[in-house]
Amino acid sequence: GCGKSTQVPQYIYRGLKKRNLDISIACTQPRRIAAISLAKRVGLEMSDFDAVGYQVRFDRKTHSSKNRITFLTEGLLLRKLAGDQKLSEYSVIIIDEVHERHIDCDILLGCLLKVAEQRPNLRVVLMSATIQLDLYKKFLERYTDKSPPVIEVPGRLFPIDLEYLPPKDLRQGSEYEVAKKSGNVTLYRDKNRDNPDGENFTKGGEGQKEKFNTSPYVDLLQLIDKRHKNQKGDLLIFLPGINE
Repeated sequence: GCGKSTQVPQYIYRGLKKRNLDISIACTQPRRIAAISLAKRVGLEMSDFDAVGYQVRFDRKTHSSKNRITFLTEGLLLRKLAGDQKLSEYSVIIIDEVHERHIDCDILLGCLLKVAEQRPNLRVVLMSATIQLDLYKKFLERYTDKSPPVIEVPGRLFPIDLEYLPPKDLRQGSEYEVAKKSGNVTLYRDKNRDNPDGENFTKGGEGQKEKFNTSPYVDLLQLIDKRHKNQKGDLLIFLPGINE
């Protein structure tokens, strides 16, 4: 939450520019939407959208003559590696969210160690908010015979209260009461329902697909709005799958 994904590429960009060095930075992301969103955000902060671009599967926005920072997915960088085994178009490669440890990231990291042996001037940066520092440090020391420099940004912890609000039927109004409270966890129940669990999907008629029940999320928004009338802010909701 310290802004590493948006700020570190800019720090490196300004540092290379100050030294009149070649600026061609690749910053990988595990998901396409993250690569696109970060490219737009960094371009906005730099006030120079031509200097920042992105490349994802089936979509790209780059300026080969002006582009200096490129956000792309790990899989796409692996494809580039197949065509150019030295990744000669980049002077700095940033692997973001390296803690996720999926197959593309692990293979890419192993390949980059080999590329770095052939290109001593190539700089590889690993970033993560929850990285197992000792694990990666020992790995790099073992296969490079060097101790990589480490930069740590101390984080902050904020108090969190957990409250569980049961969904209500779209056809029925509800009134909620506190069913159980333990410490910072509060469980609510619907006074008008025998079954407080409810369902997230409502069945349609014959030949119709199941319809997602948005009622729990509407209830949640209404409860927050009721409790915090005079406060403004954004709400981030994580949903379990693509259907939702």
